[in-house]
Amino acid sequence: MSMEFEPCTDEYLTMLWEHIDLKAAEEKLADLQYQLTRAAYRKDGAAIEELQNTIVRDLDIKCLAVRHVVGSSSSPGVDGVKWRTPAEKMRGAMSLTSKDYHPSPLRQIMLVAKNTGKSGIRNCPPTATGPCWCCTDMPLSL
Repeated sequence: MSMEFEPCTDEYLTMLWEHIDLKAAEEKLADLQYQLTRAAYRKDGAAIEELQNTIVRDLDIKCLAVRHVVGSSSSPGVDGVKWRTPAEKMRGAMSLTSKDYHPSPLRQIMLVAKNTGKSGIRNCPPTATGPCWCCTDMPLSL
């Protein structure tokens, strides 16, 4: 299969998104989290930092974070951006960086039912960087 794509076009990014092996990415993440847990048990700070950086910088794991954010909510997050097409999702995964990352609070929307008048709060996720960083902290908190 020799398909020529111009780098960073929507067709190329769509092709990249559709050819990600998410099962292999989940296995890679689980393996890295296992290694992270073992490093934490050994109290090996350098290994912990290296594994956390590996998890946060890996493109496949960033794609898992984007898939998690896109699949969990139908509303945009704090940044107001919603990824709908595979090209937008891939561009979003490629744009996630750990540089100058500061977690944002959840955006909360007050919803009022028209027929009953009852109100409720809906939490909107921040950006996909949050779940990506959560993958590094999860094994340490268990």
